[in-house]
Amino acid sequence: ATGIGRACAIELARGGDHVFVLNRDAQKSAVVVNEIKKAGGEADALSADITDSASLRNAFDAVGRCDVLINSAGAASNMPFEQVTEAEFQRLLAINLQGLFSCCQLATRDMPSGGRIVNISSRAALGGRNMAHYTATKAAVNGLTKSLAVELLPRGITVNAVAPGLIDTPLSRGALTEEQFQGFIALQPMKRAGTPEDVALAVAYFASPRAGFVTGQCLYVDGGKSLPS
Repeated sequence: ATGIGRACAIELARGGDHVFVLNRDAQKSAVVVNEIKKAGGEADALSADITDSASLRNAFDAVGRCDVLINSAGAASNMPFEQVTEAEFQRLLAINLQGLFSCCQLATRDMPSGGRIVNISSRAALGGRNMAHYTATKAAVNGLTKSLAVELLPRGITVNAVAPGLIDTPLSRGALTEEQFQGFIALQPMKRAGTPEDVALAVAYFASPRAGFVTGQCLYVDGGKSLPS
């Protein structure tokens, strides 16, 4: 209901999809749904905790048939490898990987041929300082994306990932101090952070019928940061 998830919900609703916004905070979901409806789109808000299997099951039962799944729930933190606690590593695994896996299982129960799964990965999957625990979860998402693409291909379902670089979202702002955030901007080839809308446009392509011959891919939306310097 915030950041990249919000931007994806708005973009897909703008394209004519009936969007279900799943979020732990029902009030935040309601804000996005109202925004979509005011713009003439269709949307509903559902309460769901990505780390609670019963909560997720109830939400997906309420949705019913799912044609497109956007896995945008995520958690991040920035700290040296030596300082990462088991609890913090488990928190990121539960949200970034286990929760995503569970959503894929639930969504594909009734997903028809032509269905789409788009996972939000991260450029951090390539590696980076002070993010070993976060990198591990996102590298796993990339591997899972490819494996699911193979398994779901016979059903006509495509599975792809979008890997954002530095995006100005509540998540990145919460994981970094202002000094760290500005330091990352200084390292960007375009000298700016991306916007949630930059990511949502890439997601919308993978979610559309136009991407029917594309599966198992990871698209980096990072302003050129992953290019060799």
